[in-house]
Amino acid sequence: MDFVICFLNLYISLQKFLYNIIGIIKHFIQYIQYTPNRSIMIRIYKFFFFFLKYPLRYKLELLKLYFNTAAKRVKTLQYQGISSEFIKINHKLHEFSNSKSFDFEILKGEILLSDSYNHKKLKLYVKDYSSDLFIYDRIFVEKEYEIVPKLLKSRKIKPKMMLDCGCNIASTPIFMNMYFDNLRYICIEPDSSNIEQAHKNLQINNITNYKLYHKGIWSSKQMRYINRNAVDGLNRDYYLVDTITDTPIETISIADIIFENEIDIIDFLKLDIEGIEEELFKNTPESDYRWLDQVRILSINIHDELECRENILKVLSDRHFEIKQEGELTLGINKKLCPSFILNQENHFINH
Repeated sequence: MDFVICFLNLYISLQKFLYNIIGIIKHFIQYIQYTPNRSIMIRIYKFFFFFLKYPLRYKLELLKLYFNTAAKRVKTLQYQGISSEFIKINHKLHEFSNSKSFDFEILKGEILLSDSYNHKKLKLYVKDYSSDLFIYDRIFVEKEYEIVPKLLKSRKIKPKMMLDCGCNIASTPIFMNMYFDNLRYICIEPDSSNIEQAHKNLQINNITNYKLYHKGIWSSKQMRYINRNAVDGLNRDYYLVDTITDTPIETISIADIIFENEIDIIDFLKLDIEGIEEELFKNTPESDYRWLDQVRILSINIHDELECRENILKVLSDRHFEIKQEGELTLGINKKLCPSFILNQENHFINH
């Protein structure tokens, strides 16, 4: 009788094990099929190499949850809500990547991430069940904007001003603060919850020289409305429309920001504005792009499905910008303000 019970228990355990393995393989195949990001895949391979380090049940649940969440994210081309469990997974991925400084604390409705970057301590509040963690991953793990401080430092430029249009939770200003101590930050963000989070994140990282605009960026001052329903199927979290919704937002132009804040030079202009670059660079006879003459380096996340890249590149070229594609970022270098940046045959910036 005992043998039969033991056999049944073994059979049930084996069945659960095989069920979990099949689930993991299925989600892993989906992830490989849809993900364009090979650097994430490298971290997943490291994950498997350290697979024997933890108890079996924990490892199986962890892997299944990770691949299930990741596969959904890339398959739909939209950020899915993520929970505190995903933070734990990211914590393990950092451990496997030999980053022992990463830690987190689960709070009410948010998570406080702690890490070190470029020999400096950083802290970041991210909202639970949001895309904030993926933004942290883009900025501090994938190092999406690392090219900017490299370009500035290579020419011994000491930047004084960053304008962040679409600052979200202020991850990029905090990233820049890891390299430069005395930058002044002006941040534009239409989402009220992101503005609150940005303020907390700047404060906890001892950044005091900043100004937050709870506004949308546009080609002029006007009243628009936030549309959070991506009915057009585009990969963006919101869009500013003229159709009345329950979330009105005042807009401001970059020229107005420069005038209001008496800015001489914007050393780094970041534009991550959910497709509004189409409006910003529509290149009509009435368009005035003199403000670009005061921008040293800019980055734009261009939504190619809007078919606005050609307009943007023409406007930048006409204002004497050198263009480079760096991952998903389109970088522009103002040749009048950075005359010694040129491109080599591999399309990399080099010193002249």
